[in-house]
Amino acid sequence: MIKAIGERNPIIRNPSHEIINSIADPSGIKEYDSHEKIFDVASAFTANNQTLLTQIMEKYNAEYIIVSKNDLTNCAWFFKIANLDYADYLVNQRGSWSFTELGKDTMIARLLDNTVDSGLSLVYQDQEMKIYKLE
Repeated sequence: MIKAIGERNPIIRNPSHEIINSIADPSGIKEYDSHEKIFDVASAFTANNQTLLTQIMEKYNAEYIIVSKNDLTNCAWFFKIANLDYADYLVNQRGSWSFTELGKDTMIARLLDNTVDSGLSLVYQDQEMKIYKLE
C-alpha cells in the first residue's frame, strides 16, 4: 500500500529470517529485511509514548506512518516481535480483537483511534486506513 498509494518506499517490505514463522505461506519470500529494522518498527508501534515512535521514524527518515484496520488483527505479532506478551495488551473475544487498558496506551492503539499527540498530523483516512505525517 505504501509504495502503490503513497509512492514512497516502506521501511519494511519483507519479514526477517527470525520472524518467517509469522507468514502464513513463506514459500514466495525471496528477500528478507533486517531483524533490527523489524524490531524497531514493532517497538515504535508498541511504545506507550510518542517520543520513541518519532525517534524511530526519524532514524529511518520516515515522514509518514500508515495504519489499517487490519493492523488490530495483526498487531499481536508487533507485541511478540517487540518481546512483549501480547496477552497483556490484546484480548480476543469471540474472534474479535480489542485492546486491554494497557494496550490502549500503545501507539498502535492511539494511531488506530486517532488519539495521538501533537507532532503527528492525520493527513488521510478512509474506512480502511489512516495516514499520519510527522511534523
